[in-house]
Amino acid sequence: MDKFTIYSLVLMVIITGIIVAATYVGQALNKVEMEGTDAIVEETAVSTANKEPVQIVPCIPEDLEPVGFTLAGIVGGFIFGFLWYDAFERRD
Repeated sequence: MDKFTIYSLVLMVIITGIIVAATYVGQALNKVEMEGTDAIVEETAVSTANKEPVQIVPCIPEDLEPVGFTLAGIVGGFIFGFLWYDAFERRD
């Protein structure tokens, strides 16, 4: 690989690390309890169907959800950025 590619990859990893660290610190310092709709929907489904919920895929722990969503957004951005020219290329 040439120097530009190496520097770009290193810079990308550093910036991604900073974003993830800032997300985790911001979430860790947030003392307000934020309840999402997952618990409400699960309670409604349990009361309606009279069955206990089953976890099919392992979920992200609640304290790491912001980090997980940040990483998912970053990975999605990288994939879309990589495929940008293919998605919008003019074909004659």
